[in-house]
Amino acid sequence: MSRSQDTASPITPCSPKKGEMISSIQLSRPFLTRLQIEYAQSKTIDNIVVYKQRRNQVFSFLMKVCNTLKFPMRTLETAMIYYQRFYLHNSFNTSTYHDVATVCLFVATKNEETIKKLRDIIAVVSQVRNMQLNSEQAENYRRRIIGLEIKLMETIAFDFRIGHVEEYLVKFSKTLSIPKEITYTAWLFSYDTYQLDIALKAPASSIAVALLELACKLEKFHVNINYRELFVNMEAVNETKVDLLDFYISNYNYSFFASIRPELHDTFMDLKIALGNVKQLVEREKRYIEEDAYFDERSYTTGERRFMLGNQRKRLYNEM
Repeated sequence: MSRSQDTASPITPCSPKKGEMISSIQLSRPFLTRLQIEYAQSKTIDNIVVYKQRRNQVFSFLMKVCNTLKFPMRTLETAMIYYQRFYLHNSFNTSTYHDVATVCLFVATKNEETIKKLRDIIAVVSQVRNMQLNSEQAENYRRRIIGLEIKLMETIAFDFRIGHVEEYLVKFSKTLSIPKEITYTAWLFSYDTYQLDIALKAPASSIAVALLELACKLEKFHVNINYRELFVNMEAVNETKVDLLDFYISNYNYSFFASIRPELHDTFMDLKIALGNVKQLVEREKRYIEEDAYFDERSYTTGERRFMLGNQRKRLYNEM
């Protein structure tokens, strides 16, 4: 394992001696760069276009389920983050992605303290998907979701730390004296970030600042934002703005925002031109990414596994 990485990777010891149990240590890594995400997906996703289409369908599917069950926005946000993290390390299959989305929502309800019984979630999922399940089929489906739950938690290394964009939108808009109407526009933008991999690259605070800046530009409201005072990273803010503008330029008709403001289709190209070439997140050379043990194939059959948060790596090194 290379210790030159900003965040640590999974550590697997040398081949065990006869009679010893194979063990591994997995550190969480909540944020990756664009090239790291693309490299991970190249190993788990055969057709990235199909994956993105299904991801957009999953967003609509989960939104319907969340609306029916009256879950708050943060539950939907967390479920979409889990869904995308899952396919960084597990093969994407067009026949099971709804099951993965369902287990991501189930785990998200626990993490966000909006808990519902799995049977209740399955009942709504079946209704949204027009599935007719008898009692035996519903029980088998419940068991399948429970089986996927442990796989999801191991994939995210039991790291349940999730920041929420809407909380920062409210906080920052008050700090910057941004009108409620513009904050509402930024809030609408946030729904479309869940259809992208932005949350895999940037923390919620940086995403919130980017959305507020774009909303202010869109509504021609001048605001001065000091990134240091808000403790956000400029490169992460720029990464978010570029990703969202690119999405609106090429896929506006499929966006959530278009359902509210369809007349703004051509406006985002002007915003992208005005943005110009900005400094985005620093990328590592591809050879370093390929050598990074974090992207090695995951084993779910290792005899003993230990999961640690990325900020515990100093403690880990002391134990080695």
